[in-house]
Amino acid sequence: MEAETPQPKARRLSNNRQESVRLKRSETIKEVKTKCLSFFFDFNLSKKTHFNPLFYNYSIQNRPKVVKLS
Repeated sequence: MEAETPQPKARRLSNNRQESVRLKRSETIKEVKTKCLSFFFDFNLSKKTHFNPLFYNYSIQNRPKVVKLS
């Protein structure tokens, strides 16, 4: 009994560590996505001809200010 007690504790710690790593990874992926998207839209706004296929038919004056991404 004494030798079996530290094993579930170690397993629980490893599970918590994996969950924290997974959460950090998902947060960094979200941050990178938002940074890339914001840079992409700023770059398209700064250019006179933007190649975004969603707004290809719009001119810059007719573009919507808020862009909702599903």
